[in-house]
Amino acid sequence: MRRQHHATQPTRDSCRMEPMPQIHHFSQANPVSRGEADVPALLRRVADTIESLGVVCVQDVTFENDVTADGLWPSMTVYFHYGTLGEPCGCGACASGTPDPSSN
Repeated sequence: MRRQHHATQPTRDSCRMEPMPQIHHFSQANPVSRGEADVPALLRRVADTIESLGVVCVQDVTFENDVTADGLWPSMTVYFHYGTLGEPCGCGACASGTPDPSSN
């Protein structure tokens, strides 16, 4: 059984999927520098960002490497729902059906 990870400790029922939840996302990479390929630093940055969002239910995390003239530049994209699934989105912008412009 696949386990879902959250910024807080939810109950087992808090991540039951509603028919069409609003899913937001962000992509993150290390700043351009000598440490841009530092994957552990990237993982810490992504974890800090997830924690700063408050109560969210993470749906998926993707990892990719862009090939640059200086080598590989890793990045991650996190897909999440504000609050717990089964409840209206807690972002404050899409509860009325208006997409959250910061999730593009």
